[in-house]
Amino acid sequence: MGTPVISLQRMHCSVNSCPRPSTFQCFAVNSTVEIRHSKIYLADMHAAFAFSLLLAALAPFVQGQTVTFRSLEESSSPSSYVFNGSDSDIAQQLYIRHKAGDTGDEVELTSVPTAVTERLSAINVDFNSLPGLVQRAVLWDTGFAIAPGNVPVQVYPMHNRTMDNIVIPKWEVSGVDCTFTNCSQPNDVTAYYSHTCTGWQMLNTSHCVIDVFEDSGAGTYLGNMWANGGDPDVAPLIELRDHTWTEPVFNASVTFSVYVVHTVSSSKEVAWGECPSGYGTVSIPCARRDLFSDEFMAANTTVPTGSAWVTTWLEVEFAEESSGFDKILLVPIILGAVVVLGAIGLGWFCWKRKAKNSAQKSTSAAHDLETDQYVALITPEMILGPTGMTTQGSTLSSHYESAGSNKTLTILLDSEHLQGKRIPPEDRPTAQELVQELQGNGGGQ
Repeated sequence: MGTPVISLQRMHCSVNSCPRPSTFQCFAVNSTVEIRHSKIYLADMHAAFAFSLLLAALAPFVQGQTVTFRSLEESSSPSSYVFNGSDSDIAQQLYIRHKAGDTGDEVELTSVPTAVTERLSAINVDFNSLPGLVQRAVLWDTGFAIAPGNVPVQVYPMHNRTMDNIVIPKWEVSGVDCTFTNCSQPNDVTAYYSHTCTGWQMLNTSHCVIDVFEDSGAGTYLGNMWANGGDPDVAPLIELRDHTWTEPVFNASVTFSVYVVHTVSSSKEVAWGECPSGYGTVSIPCARRDLFSDEFMAANTTVPTGSAWVTTWLEVEFAEESSGFDKILLVPIILGAVVVLGAIGLGWFCWKRKAKNSAQKSTSAAHDLETDQYVALITPEMILGPTGMTTQGSTLSSHYESAGSNKTLTILLDSEHLQGKRIPPEDRPTAQELVQELQGNGGGQ
């Protein structure tokens, strides 16, 4: 059986050039909706998105309708900012509530997205050490919301938008013929909730795409797809829910699936068609990622990288103080120390060896000098070789054999080593004393 194709006529409104610029002229645009496996596929999504951009461009000229878009580089201005449903600057509101002293449970994700960890690592901030409100602000500003089961899911703003302006203004929701539930708020500003609105109507005006996620309670959840209320003192959540329902469209049952970012817990969200007792909430519908091709995503969506002011806030308030020492520097430091110690050790060894050699040379020279002076006098027999006397021995021996030679006496008298061992002249005995001594010794025998 082939896939049924249903042709629908939908109404769009544009501003005409009449004297009353707020007067809208409606026209019909043919649209083809294909129903495949209980999912709706819009064949003219490109035209619908282009039309949404046209309405955004014309909005400033419509009386009573004001749309404000904040620049990514605009600094945080908590004194003037009010969270009232006119934008999706959830990071700004969480910053304000954090500074006001509000707290929240820490986010226990199944895993911290790589984009978040890389962003924080660059400024020396640890995600798990951040307060709960700040964790939410970082996730949202980096392009993530939290699906059931604490699963972080990527959000893709469309047409060069950023995470702070993906809400859908009321006039755009009106432009696709949705109806509203009007709810009063404590500040006397009316909050609006979508009431009668098909899935294709809501998807035609959404400004974001979200990666596919699982929501086991999607078929029974009765929350609102769109809302523009806003409690100025709320610390918004970034909770994702899948709104899935089936309804008849031109005698055929069509199953719709719209992803919605809720700023309050789904358990506290009012049911469809009802109003809260206090302030309303902000609900942001987005399309499913599996409705679009990779080519369409590349041409019409962006991956958020985070705003500059949030990065500055995190760095100033939460960056861990650097120890001033990178452990990777241990390698060159250790190697350098080894080289220096090795050089010092080698230098000391060389110096020690040189000093030892010098000492040995000095000792050897002194020894040689003494040997030259005493070898013939003290141990003349030591210079004899196996074959007889050496030339030097022969020369010295000739000194002794020369009758009347005084050379031996001269050598002994001139020897500096015997200077302190000579008997002083006054202590020397005379010849007569020696004779008497010898005679006395002889007589004693």
